[in-house]
Amino acid sequence: MSDSLDIIYDNLGMDLENAIRTKILSGVPPPNAPSTIHAKGSSHTLIDTGTLLDTVSHTVEINPELIKITAGILDEGEIAEIACYNEYGTLHIPERSFIRSTFDEIFDSQIMEKFSDEMLEFSKVKLGK
Repeated sequence: MSDSLDIIYDNLGMDLENAIRTKILSGVPPPNAPSTIHAKGSSHTLIDTGTLLDTVSHTVEINPELIKITAGILDEGEIAEIACYNEYGTLHIPERSFIRSTFDEIFDSQIMEKFSDEMLEFSKVKLGK
C-alpha cells in the first residue's frame, strides 16, 4: 500500500475525529439540568473537565480485504462509559448523541465527497494524468 493512500485514510479518520470534537463543542442538546449546571459551574453539555473532548481519536487498520477507519472514544474505561451514557442516554442522563449524529450528518455530504476527490487525485497522479 502506498504512503499516499495511507495519508488519505489517516486524513479521513482525522476529519471524522475533528467533526466529533466540533459537535461536542457545539453544545449538544438537550440542555443540562439546573442541578448539573450548578454542580459543574457550566451549562455546556458534554464538557466538564475536557477529558471527553481530549479522548476523541481515530485508528486506521489496513489488511488485504478491508480498510477500517474508526473514530470516536476508543479508550476503554471510565471515559468510554461516560461517553456511552451520553451517546445513548440512561434513566438519569438524556441521550446526547455526538458520535452517531456526527457520522449521520456529515458522512455522505462531506467525508465521502472529500474521500472521492482525494482518490480521484491519487488516481490521476498514479496514471500520470
